[in-house]
Amino acid sequence: MTGVVMAAVLAGLAAGALHAGMGPDHLAVVAPLAARESTAGAWRVGFRWGVGHALGVALVGVCALFLRELLPLEALESWSERLVGGSLIVVGGWVLVDALRGRTGHAGAGSRNGGRAALAVGTLHGTAGGSHLVGVLPALAFSSFFTAGAYVAAFAAGTVGAMTGFSWLVGSGEARLARMAPRVRAGLVGAFAAASIVVGVAWLAP
Repeated sequence: MTGVVMAAVLAGLAAGALHAGMGPDHLAVVAPLAARESTAGAWRVGFRWGVGHALGVALVGVCALFLRELLPLEALESWSERLVGGSLIVVGGWVLVDALRGRTGHAGAGSRNGGRAALAVGTLHGTAGGSHLVGVLPALAFSSFFTAGAYVAAFAAGTVGAMTGFSWLVGSGEARLARMAPRVRAGLVGAFAAASIVVGVAWLAP
């Protein structure tokens, strides 16, 4: 691997990690889903969200490249932003109801549903807004298609890695707290869910 390619990979990893970790909508939706999982399963929430996000970005890229003359991209972006806000409220409400009923979503159908929700919401987030597109713009500066592709792939990997790590931290921290104070578990999950709802409402505000 040449020095230029290595630099592109490192830059892509850093940009992807920063993009994932600095998005309040990203953290707000992943936290309640991860908190309701076991320590061993929490990381999968962030991983699936990251994979979904990468798929969403790829979908937007393909549409912009091949269908920009046919699709009202600005209108679609506006609606996708609204859907992101709605998804934050829906996920937060779902997790909050489960917490109030004493269900934390560990192994079983609840855990599988959480993984599917993370993948679906990650895909939706990948299609919304332009911050991730700004993150991959540096790829246009590389003269080599291979180097540009390496940067974009590293950006996706950085996003997946950052959210995987974040969800693992949430899950493991919540599990430790639950062992020390079992009654706190539902309250903590509920707090994450409420935060997701608040961010969703703010996202939809004009």
